Amino acid sequence: MKGNQRKNHRNRHRRSSRLVTFFLGLCVGGALSYFWTLGDRPKSFLPLPNADVLVRTGSEELIDRRVRNKHTRPIKIHLFGSSIRSRRFRSACENIKLSDPVVVVGSDGSGTRVPTKVLANLGVTILVEPAVESQMDVDGTRVDLHFTPIIQELMCLTGGRLDYELNALPLEFSRRVLEMFEPWVRYLRNEACIAANRDNLRDALGTFRWGFKKPDLMNLIPILRHFWPDLKVVHNIRDGRDMALSKNDAALTKYAAQFFGVNCLRSAHTLESLDDWAPLPVPTTPSQITYKQFLDLPKPVRMARLWATQNLGVERLRRSLASQPSNMDNRAQEKMSSVLLLRIEDLNSDSDVSVMSYAKLSEFVASPSTFCEICGIRHSIRSNFMGSHDSQSDAKHGAAMSQYGKWSRLVDDNIELLRELESHVRTSLTFLGYRPHTDPSSLYSTQSTLSDDNPERSYDLVRLCRSCV
Repeated sequence: MKGNQRKNHRNRHRRSSRLVTFFLGLCVGGALSYFWTLGDRPKSFLPLPNADVLVRTGSEELIDRRVRNKHTRPIKIHLFGSSIRSRRFRSACENIKLSDPVVVVGSDGSGTRVPTKVLANLGVTILVEPAVESQMDVDGTRVDLHFTPIIQELMCLTGGRLDYELNALPLEFSRRVLEMFEPWVRYLRNEACIAANRDNLRDALGTFRWGFKKPDLMNLIPILRHFWPDLKVVHNIRDGRDMALSKNDAALTKYAAQFFGVNCLRSAHTLESLDDWAPLPVPTTPSQITYKQFLDLPKPVRMARLWATQNLGVERLRRSLASQPSNMDNRAQEKMSSVLLLRIEDLNSDSDVSVMSYAKLSEFVASPSTFCEICGIRHSIRSNFMGSHDSQSDAKHGAAMSQYGKWSRLVDDNIELLRELESHVRTSLTFLGYRPHTDPSSLYSTQSTLSDDNPERSYDLVRLCRSCV
């Protein structure tokens, strides 16, 4: 009896020893594999993720097939996912010809997801971070880059101007910001290379076209152009009166004080000069007010003023870049421009203006899409994807369009607030293509044309699009 007990005890001991040995082997093997590859990893990065290029339909299925419409192309979205080996990361950009990216920017809540989705359909691979996948954004947290404090300090130094130049900023600030951006820029480039390697995606010239969306980068365009001289910026705007009535007040919370030189360690409003810095002139207008006066305004008026300041800043920068000396004619220079202004109302309208806006975006990124393919993309997006308005209703297009021009309800509900809004931003609205409520013409206007020969010519583009289906 005792002999059997000793035998059973020895067997149990052997099985336990084997299990312990097995798990120790797993741990030691994993540790050796980790330290073997650690030396190859770039020291500036966390281990980078990689993922498939995903094709999404309106029902958000993750499948690799074309959108059902026969004239649409596969949607290209590169979602950072499972981790990759450092050796692959190190060689990701070998023999890859990358274009400079296309970046979608705009005020928070302006509908930047719609042009981003259009770009993905036009053959531009869009990089998306898993942490902000629902916004289709990227961020800088993986390389310890945080945009908000940089933008706040920058707004202090420029007095809210967005048409600044790097060499006009304090030398210490410029150097520090460029050093902070360097790892992030390399991070994105390598993710773009990984996407290009995985599916061998190139255009006719062998160049991989890619981009990303980050609305707040509208404040940092000159910094981005330092790293990407041929950067393409899609500036998406929405009527400032609708933005003023939006529940999304992120920009007001983050940046309003700094535009007035408040909560700043150093400010263009208070400092005349430093040893290495002469501040830019603070923008002044007849309606210039103090921060205290700003805080006394109704919240919708404050949001509208901030909308005007930021979007006018980007538009002034666009016009400044477009007016730089060039040997090209106007049409060629427009094709080579760095910033494209798009109105979300134009993209989502039922008229020819919508088709022309899609065509302008296609031309801006040099997409090889045909007219019928552009029409197919427009039909697919307007039917299945309307950005943050998707959650509003099953009738997505109707729900989304009801959000545009909602300020007009103030004509009956609160005409005094509407008048106060327009008194503060009337010039900005006109400059950006919107008309005051007293204008009897159409709600939205556009300068878009498909031909310079006869800009007044009427195109029945919506009808032509129907013939493509």
